[in-house]
Amino acid sequence: MDIGMGILWGGLIGAPVAGFLLNSLWQGERRTAIIAAVSVLTLIGLAFAAGLRFTSPLLNLATLVIGYSAYAFLTVDGWV
Repeated sequence: MDIGMGILWGGLIGAPVAGFLLNSLWQGERRTAIIAAVSVLTLIGLAFAAGLRFTSPLLNLATLVIGYSAYAFLTVDGWV
């Protein structure tokens, strides 16, 4: 397995777990975490809409994993 597929599968499987752990461990500053997650998703969405991409496929995959992790955090926060 090459590094790109490792990042992709690690993000798909690890992001919901990381979102749950961040939500359960980060009780005091929940508002700050929510603002950060929404900001990350907005920034990635605007960059995608503008057509901005990294030249390295690994950085594109890492950006996808970061965005998915922010989404998973917000999902867990809304669910719990």
